[in-house]
Amino acid sequence: MHTSILELENIHKTFQRGTPNENHVLQGLSLTVHKGDFISFIGGNGSGKSTLLNSIAGTFPIDSGQITLGAASLNAQSEEKRAEEIARVFQDPMMGTAPRMTVAENLAIALKRGEKRGFSRTLSEEVYQRFEKLLADVGLNLETKLDVEVGSLSGGQRQVLALLMATIKKPTLLLLDEHVAALDPKATEQVMKITQERIQEEEITSLMVTHNMQHAIDYGNRLIMMDEGQIVIDLEGEEKRGLSVTELVDLFHKKSGKEVLSDQMLL
Repeated sequence: MHTSILELENIHKTFQRGTPNENHVLQGLSLTVHKGDFISFIGGNGSGKSTLLNSIAGTFPIDSGQITLGAASLNAQSEEKRAEEIARVFQDPMMGTAPRMTVAENLAIALKRGEKRGFSRTLSEEVYQRFEKLLADVGLNLETKLDVEVGSLSGGQRQVLALLMATIKKPTLLLLDEHVAALDPKATEQVMKITQERIQEEEITSLMVTHNMQHAIDYGNRLIMMDEGQIVIDLEGEEKRGLSVTELVDLFHKKSGKEVLSDQMLL
């Protein structure tokens, strides 16, 4: 029996309401996320993928509907309050880390997420060794850079650090918003591999927005395709794993009645 961890009920979100540029992005979207799900979201530009993640995180309020995490309604909770349980990794490698602080200091801040204590730059030997092991396990030589300022890391190293910071204290929910879109192909594959390992090892319920159809097929146990603010495809297990990109495009065409231009899907 799957335990539901996140419930979205009839979510609506409109930007610039009442103006000529009014944009009804989420149109009555409903979704049940089960504990341990790793869902990849795909869809054309403007389909509502990132808006969905921002709605869950509390970046902006929804117009109507209900968002429930565990037993708690998130609707009235601030973004800061939600961040105690919801961790995020952004597309921009510059976000989610403090560039003028060292790798160790960044990890120390992440370790105190949700706590009220002040931050001390002095790290105990025990904590330092824990960080060293954590970084050594990902295999990018980051364990040798604990005392290096984060601003001097490569984009890929920085995204791995952001991922480790997001998961060092196991969150209830992890949101990955096109977190490899700004990386070169080699760094992309490294970060995706580490992402999958972290999510599996820690059994973290995760939602990943991607512009890469192959990644949506290859990663996670569930694939959701969005169009015009609604879910048009929701596949899991064997049905998902056996898919090819061509079959996914055909399926989208059948469900939505639209042609998918592959470059549109890559936006």
